Amino acid sequence: MVCTSSSSISGILKAGDAVLLRRGEKSREAEVENVRVVNGSQLVKFKGLGTMTEAYGLIGCEVYGYTPPRNESSEGESPDIIGWMLYDQYGHALGEIEDQLDRVIQPLLVVSNGDGREHLVPLVKEWLLEKDAVSKRVVMSLPDGLIGIN
Repeated sequence: MVCTSSSSISGILKAGDAVLLRRGEKSREAEVENVRVVNGSQLVKFKGLGTMTEAYGLIGCEVYGYTPPRNESSEGESPDIIGWMLYDQYGHALGEIEDQLDRVIQPLLVVSNGDGREHLVPLVKEWLLEKDAVSKRVVMSLPDGLIGIN
């Protein structure tokens, strides 16, 4: 039904947008059906929510802008890195890149370390050290403590 969005995405969502709703380790895709502003808050109705119980279940979810995965890279874009391994600047394997969430500021990589934990890693151009399509690996210089924050 209707859910209140955070102020950090206020004015960004519009009907037809695809979003990822995340709470803890669980996430689900949703499509925005309608957006309106009431008392300074943006209220969002998602397609496929049929009951108030389902809508109340979304309270407290983080909302991420989402672009469904593309099968082909557009000319000039970096190659699809879903399924590649992510390594830090010290050569430690951090996990497999399972998804890329397109955000307004920068994309986030969803990295699974194999024991069921996921990490969100900002894909910051300045942190990117290497993208090797042959070995399907990405190496990034990450700030200490980033892995394990989320």
